[in-house]
Amino acid sequence: MLTKEDRALVCTALAWAPYGGATDEDLFVNFGLSTDEFYNRVRAALDRDRNGHHLSAADHRTLAATCRLHVEGAFGRRSESTSLR
Repeated sequence: MLTKEDRALVCTALAWAPYGGATDEDLFVNFGLSTDEFYNRVRAALDRDRNGHHLSAADHRTLAATCRLHVEGAFGRRSESTSLR
């Protein structure tokens, strides 16, 4: 079962997934978390929702792929100076 905090993390991760993820600064300001900690917590939320009660299969796949890329370092860290304008 997802907690209120889990849902906030998941919603943010889904909103930013098409853009490569939120900036380090956004994650720290909004959640007080580093990028690694944010995606580790999103991954933990996905593990708690294995049976799909809160997320569609497509959202689950999107988040799992996004977490894998961020946690395993396939994405370089984006800062405000390198974000899209």
